[in-house]
Amino acid sequence: MKRLIVLMVLVSISALGKPKAPNIVFILADDQGWNALSARMDPNDPGSGSTYYQTPNLAKLAAEGMRFSQAYSPAPTCSPTRHSIQFGRSPASLKIFGADGIKDWDAGNDESLAHVLKSINPDYVCAHLGKWHLGREPGELGYDVHEGDKGNKDGNDKEFGDDPKKIFSLS
Repeated sequence: MKRLIVLMVLVSISALGKPKAPNIVFILADDQGWNALSARMDPNDPGSGSTYYQTPNLAKLAAEGMRFSQAYSPAPTCSPTRHSIQFGRSPASLKIFGADGIKDWDAGNDESLAHVLKSINPDYVCAHLGKWHLGREPGELGYDVHEGDKGNKDGNDKEFGDDPKKIFSLS
């Protein structure tokens, strides 16, 4: 019995010593003003939040995590911006200037955000949900859970299925 108790204590202590990797949730919204959330982007600027738009879950995420209040898009359209975030390089250095020709684009030796996270901690499970337009499929760039390259045209689909954004398959 004493051995069992000692073993349980040792296992508990060893589990406490292992640091847990943080959860990372990165949200990128097209055409959203910095004051279109109920959370203030700048705590010192009352105009940086909205009393009209109620976004309690995003406000909670902002309060408990980090917010990028001085992040600026490196391009006037969405695809170059998403490429820049995905590969950590400017759209100009990636030679991505718009959405045209994206299907033929190849990342070459550039590592995606998912690959970099997994190189830091192989236990990370990476998901990408929403717009893509990055040439190759999300799975090819290291994403375990994804919708594929959906094209995301006009959003007028009539059928959504049981779990359209796969939110229930992540946990």
